[in-house]
Amino acid sequence: MAHRLAPRAETDVDEIWYYAGSADIAVYVCDPRRRAKRPSALQGTPAHTLRDDVCATRGSIEIANRSIDTITDRFFMLSGFPYIGRARDDDFGAGCRSVAVGEYVIVYCVENEDVLILRVVHGRRDLESLFDL
Repeated sequence: MAHRLAPRAETDVDEIWYYAGSADIAVYVCDPRRRAKRPSALQGTPAHTLRDDVCATRGSIEIANRSIDTITDRFFMLSGFPYIGRARDDDFGAGCRSVAVGEYVIVYCVENEDVLILRVVHGRRDLESLFDL
């Protein structure tokens, strides 16, 4: 079996990458009289001064790539084991299934010999409302 992404799922993956790469902001206190003391986890990432004593660093392309790699690895797993996900006929329509990957949920269906990925969304969203059933 192979997997295919619906156009909306492609958009979901792009949005996840963008969010992971740019919206993850870590704020920490720095001393304006000295070179900013950055937490070790933030070493090597660009800092932006918010005030004289507060700095921030944004997410990185590396974080975004790891997030997407984890999700796409699950796509390939679904290609080999399409019925591993939870049946969601009542929630999303006949033949739909879902599987969690980290904080995200992949909603898909099995069509002929392929797995069609319908959506990839954060698990805290109201999934049923996304399908307008």
